[in-house]
Amino acid sequence: MIVAGYEEVSKLLDSKIRPRILANRKHEQLLEALKEKQFITSYELNEKSGIYNYTRSSKKRNNFPTELL
Repeated sequence: MIVAGYEEVSKLLDSKIRPRILANRKHEQLLEALKEKQFITSYELNEKSGIYNYTRSSKKRNNFPTELL
């Protein structure tokens, strides 16, 4: 499933994949929404690589917020 046209971000749905989410405003907004819905617990920008580091929550993957689909 591809979420809102963002292939890398949609890989967060697969616990076997660790997507590399590039730093930009749209991705930050998506990550913030996922954090608010407790899909991820935190995220931060790795300044050196330009990639967001994040921690997934233990919440079930099928509880993905429908407003982001």
